[in-house]
Parts: sequence; structure tokens; C-alpha cells
Amino acid sequence: MLLTPRSALHPDVAQYLRDARIDHVVLMGGTTALSEDVETAVRDLGIARVDRIDGATRYHTAAAAAARFAAELFADVCFAGPRIGLARGDLHTDAASAAPLLARQCAPLLLTGTDRLPDPTAEHLTSPRSAALLGPLTITVFGGPNAIPDQLLAPLTAGPDTD
Repeated sequence: MLLTPRSALHPDVAQYLRDARIDHVVLMGGTTALSEDVETAVRDLGIARVDRIDGATRYHTAAAAAARFAAELFADVCFAGPRIGLARGDLHTDAASAAPLLARQCAPLLLTGTDRLPDPTAEHLTSPRSAALLGPLTITVFGGPNAIPDQLLAPLTAGPDTD
């Protein structure tokens, strides 16, 4: 995961992409999150494949990324297993801190609120397609009970095959 300002590709990120000879970049979010100028700058580095995953909200984007990673982009190497990360969508620190662990686990990150699971998150977790891809879930929650209350998690952890 690399971070850059919304309106321009940060020079250090551009340098890393060049030095590491990255040939595939996935931009997360629409042009409100990362402008077309950022996408153009990435392409101008000679990167062969630049994909963008976006949705109406950050919750839609996270669910779309989880589905697309499992089904298409990295299905042959990652993201089709039984692990999911869950973090609050309004606390960027929890979501950002999830990245290293979830990358090692080949697990996507879904986002939630504090009072309910947003529809895109709930739909991803309960869709027949996800169940077929993932089987019984192991959910890693980022943030304590003040960030994501236990009562929000109860429906997700109600079976013998979840933790």
C-alpha cells in the first residue's frame, strides 16, 4: 500500500514505483480519492497495467476490491481464502495498520461503521459468491470494542467456524 496526495503522485511514490520496477498498480477509489492526474502520472512511469477500483462510497470500494481481488486480479495467488479484515471506514489509522498483516494473510479489508455494517460490507460477507469463494470466515478486527462494538460483530461470529 502506497499513499499519495489526491491531486498528484508523490515524488517518493513515483521513485519507489520506478526503482521497484512495478508493472501493475491498483488505484483504490474514484477520482475524488485519487485524481485522473495521479492515474496519468502512474501510466507515464511506463507501468504496463493500471487498474482503478471505485464505488459510490469507501464501503462500496472496499467490498468491490475484495470481490474483484478474489475473483479476478489476484485470484491465482491470493484473496480467495477464508480470511477477511474488518476496520472502521472513518478511522484511517485502523484501516492503514491492517495492510501489512492482511497482505501476509492474502486477505481483503472490508469497512464498517460503529452502529451497523454498511450494506456493501454485509452483502459481501453474506453473498453466495463470497461463501463459495471463502467458505467459513476468519475475521480479523482492527480496533477494539470502542472502535467496533461487540454487538456489531455478534452476527458475524455466531457460528462454530468463525472467530
